[in-house]
Amino acid sequence: MVEPPNVGFTGVVWDARPTDRLARDLTTGRGAAPMAEAGAAWARLAAGFGEAAVEYPQIVAAVRRSWSSANSDAVLDKIGKLEQWLTEAAGAALSNAAKAESQAVAYEVAKLAMPSVAEVVAAQAIKDTVENLGVAAGAPLVGVAAN
Repeated sequence: MVEPPNVGFTGVVWDARPTDRLARDLTTGRGAAPMAEAGAAWARLAAGFGEAAVEYPQIVAAVRRSWSSANSDAVLDKIGKLEQWLTEAAGAALSNAAKAESQAVAYEVAKLAMPSVAEVVAAQAIKDTVENLGVAAGAPLVGVAAN
């Protein structure tokens, strides 16, 4: 049975991409900088939400001490729930920061591990030469070269 291709989370079958295209894609463009910048921005947002989550109960308590009316308790109970949202938003932003920073690192590791376009072209030329020799020398030479 033939297994279906492994589609990555990006919707691309990376194993089907030619090596020279992968090398070119990794070495051109903006690189990991936008992902690292996004990670830093998410971290700043998480810090802001975290600070707000710490300050917010103090603000609600101050309003509770200084405002009293027939509906003040109901209103303050409702706006008091924003503290939980701020805490959850800080956690989500922190998670996004970690993901973006992890992707930036993964990109750089992939870039370092990928041979250059020139190396890919040279390896392909050697492979083509060996395959052409294989026609004359037989399959054992092609098998050894493949290994």
